[in-house]
Parts: sequence; structure tokens; C-alpha cells
Amino acid sequence: MTSAARSSTASASSVAVSMTIASAAIESGDPKLAERIAHTVKGVAGNLGLGRVFAVAEKLEKTIRHENLVDAAALEEFSLVLGRQVEAIRGAMEAVMPAEPSIERGHDGFNPEAASAAIGRLRFLLERSDGDTNEAFAAVERMLAGTVARSRLDALNAAINEFDFETALNSLDAIAEDVFEKQAHN
Repeated sequence: MTSAARSSTASASSVAVSMTIASAAIESGDPKLAERIAHTVKGVAGNLGLGRVFAVAEKLEKTIRHENLVDAAALEEFSLVLGRQVEAIRGAMEAVMPAEPSIERGHDGFNPEAASAAIGRLRFLLERSDGDTNEAFAAVERMLAGTVARSRLDALNAAINEFDFETALNSLDAIAEDVFEKQAHN
């Protein structure tokens, strides 16, 4: 998968998380947070050329800003349009991803000590539900490139981007176990 495709998938996941957070912010009575989230979704939608999502996010943002509350119909429209777009992006990504993940054999640049350190650092951050794991994930991704199927790294990244740290930890543990088991047999 290209970096642009991974970026689109991550953006779709971020938008889905934003939708959930916006709804929670509104229900908890925090219209300013909901306004900031709608503004962020509007910006992402504009960058990706998602005109309909941009329009409903802009409408929601303006409604909150001017009335300091959220109209139920505006929130429903926002959630519906955003949900459809997220599903469309995920469906498109699934259509272009290979059915069987490929693993490059004989990756000569693999450094078990460095990989172990990178995995340990990411594990540490995930155990603490630290949302600032992107740099640690990037290090793991570099260390395991060509050693682990791209789809497994993408799944780990998606769990991290969705703040699903339990799933991310399970995924990271499974990847680490497989990598070091393969190294023990080589």
C-alpha cells in the first residue's frame, strides 16, 4: 500500500474517532470541544476533497459557534454523512489491498536488538494509553519493514490511530512473537 493510501486510511480512522468524540463532547455539554472537532473534520475533508463531509462539518461548526449548542438534526446529518464516507474509504482500501499479505524473505537489514528496543518502547507507550505513539510506531515500522506483512503493520497502526490500545498491544505482541520466533529458527 502506498504512503498516500496509508494516509487516507489513517485519515478515515481519524475522522471516525473525531465523529465519536464530537458526539460525546456534545452529549457531555462541551460545545467548544465539539466545535473544534467539527472544524478539524472540516479541514481533513477539505484536504481530501470530500465536499459533502466538508459541507456538513462546516454547517455543524457554524451552528455550534453561533448558537453555542448543537441542533440534533445537524448532528444526525454530520454523523450520517461522515459514517458513509468512512465506510466508503474503508471499502475502497479493502478493494485494493492484496488478499494474501506478502512477506519479503531474507531481509538482511533486520537488527533484532534494535527491533526489540523499538517494540519495547511502543509497548511501554501503549500500556500507558499514551496517544503520542506515532513516532514509536514509525520506529517499529522501519525496524520490521520486509520482515512483517504490511497488512499486519497497517492493522497495528489503525488500532493506534483509533486509540484502541488493547487491540494495538495484542497486535504488537503477536507481531513480536512471530518475528522473534522466525529469527530463532534462522
